[in-house]
Amino acid sequence: MFAYNADHKRTDTWHNTTGTNGAAATYDATGNTLLAPAGFAAHTRSTLDRGNRLTEVKTTRASSDSTVAADISYCYSPLVAGQLCPPSSTGPTGTDTDKRQYTADGVTGATTVNSYDTSGRLTRAASTGGSVPPKTYSYCYDADGNRSYEATTAADCTQVGAGKPIPPTHTYNSVNQLSSGGAGYDTDGNQTAPAPLTAGSYNTADQSVSFTPAGKNPIAASYAGQGQTARLTLDGTSFANGLPGLTSETTSSANTYYERDPSGTLLARRTVTAAGTNQYYYYLDGLGSVLGLINKSGGVAVTYTYDPYGNTTSTGGPNTTLAATNAFRYASGYLDTATGLYKYGARYYQPTLGRWTQQDTLNIIGDPANGNRYTYTGDDPVNNVDPKGQFSLQAFGLALVAYALEGTCVIAVSEAGLNPVGDVGCAVGILIFSTAVG
Repeated sequence: MFAYNADHKRTDTWHNTTGTNGAAATYDATGNTLLAPAGFAAHTRSTLDRGNRLTEVKTTRASSDSTVAADISYCYSPLVAGQLCPPSSTGPTGTDTDKRQYTADGVTGATTVNSYDTSGRLTRAASTGGSVPPKTYSYCYDADGNRSYEATTAADCTQVGAGKPIPPTHTYNSVNQLSSGGAGYDTDGNQTAPAPLTAGSYNTADQSVSFTPAGKNPIAASYAGQGQTARLTLDGTSFANGLPGLTSETTSSANTYYERDPSGTLLARRTVTAAGTNQYYYYLDGLGSVLGLINKSGGVAVTYTYDPYGNTTSTGGPNTTLAATNAFRYASGYLDTATGLYKYGARYYQPTLGRWTQQDTLNIIGDPANGNRYTYTGDDPVNNVDPKGQFSLQAFGLALVAYALEGTCVIAVSEAGLNPVGDVGCAVGILIFSTAVG
């Protein structure tokens, strides 16, 4: 069940509703939902600023908006001690930077401050306060946008590089291919090594058809058509794809079905086995990352946390089996747990390196931030997402995902809308638009 504000932007999503307005919605003269349900398993409310950017996403559960599962707020102005986030403000006297300067976790009490270089790339995310230990993630980049260094302490990127006090963690060749850590590429620029894979192989269509995780046997994959968007099989699991994205997967012991809204945003998963059927509801943050799943009674079954580039930093909740088997995680990407790679549309993403295993098939010549065809989201993963695996989008709307069919750009846009970053092949607006990609 959904509710909307006066601008017809979706603000509320309820799952497994009962009581008032649970069976049939009541609407006002403009078609907006009037009454909330009396009972629900989960309720996510999104708050937007005057520019229709997400400023808070809060999920409550078990028929009580006082029982909070997650509460994340976003501010686009710098943090000032003792002051609340100011309203959206631009111009000569405004403090709005159009980037998420800090986030506040209403459950843990932690505040994470983001720092950027002059090219808008994330250089630090430092979390302090609240009930969790402080964390700092630092990132440095070379002139071409390749990540040269990362640390879990504060780092001065001016001191990183060859011949400087801090040697780079990673090095690259003249075509932005990783040259350190035993990296290897084929003649088409597809990465064949290193960890978490010891080998990767591709067919003549540049499809990833075999992955060899360290210490394990090769894993085969197959696809529909010439690209990788519609994957059909991986290591004994078969997939069914639709316009909104992956709709189901089948293993030898279970069938799992994914429910989505018209834009493709994940809502629920339903697994059918010989023992019965289980259904769980997703709750997401403002990047579209899965923070957890809630069962039909409103109990939290699974929780996840991530670092800025998508490495899982914690897994919690009583349902350890679900925690391991649920594949949708960071930025609503599909995590292949056997390989450690995320699948987003046309490509595979390696979170440990913050880059793709293959070059972007779209060459964004008009946007320097996307000129490096291996980097993920223009090196700004706290503001941008790349669900299609071909271009970055600013994640300023409600929880979102985007998918593509072969030969077509299909962008699933949240109720608040999306802003394309360096995209020359797709039109963006409210709901779903489709246009040919050259």
